[in-house]
Amino acid sequence: MYNFVKTCCVFLFYIAIPAHICAAQIKHPTVLISILARNKAHTLPYFLSSLEKLNYPKARIALRIRSDHNIDNTVEILEKWIISVQHQYHSINSEFIDSDSYADEQGPNDWSKFRFENVIELRESGLNHARTYWADYLLTIDCDVFLTNPDTLHYLMAKNLTVVAPMLKSSGLYSNFWFGMTDEYYYLRTDDYKPVIYHEKL
Repeated sequence: MYNFVKTCCVFLFYIAIPAHICAAQIKHPTVLISILARNKAHTLPYFLSSLEKLNYPKARIALRIRSDHNIDNTVEILEKWIISVQHQYHSINSEFIDSDSYADEQGPNDWSKFRFENVIELRESGLNHARTYWADYLLTIDCDVFLTNPDTLHYLMAKNLTVVAPMLKSSGLYSNFWFGMTDEYYYLRTDDYKPVIYHEKL
């Protein structure tokens, strides 16, 4: 059984393997893991531990880490961790913005217009980075997501889909999928949602 917690998805890109290369020469596909972190000091130790335990060659993984508008020590934790593991991974690209809030937000839990726009831009730039860089795959993941199955990457790649995400477990009804959208393209819960969450309907 594959166990996951909360939200992630993988974008699959074309992999070209020349016919004259024998099987022994074929390496694992390259993966860019794009990580977003904001005020996640309380979850980072668990998240980073699960990331390190992935059963995948770290030399075939590049990390892209972005963090901004924190009121805790998220950046300090990330910086220390990067120093400790930077020689294990193919590369680590990090960018941290030293500001504790968005100009239009009412508090750290408020999804203001500026915050939405920034997160969308970060997701988009992560995808563009993967397209133009080194990656065969992009895994985009937040720091409150714990991949408890070390073979997650292998499992998702084996699906051979352009975009794939596991249905993740949560302590409540929150998940990484939905069945409906509002006219503004926002999450809308439908009658089909709970039966799928509770594995009554697939």
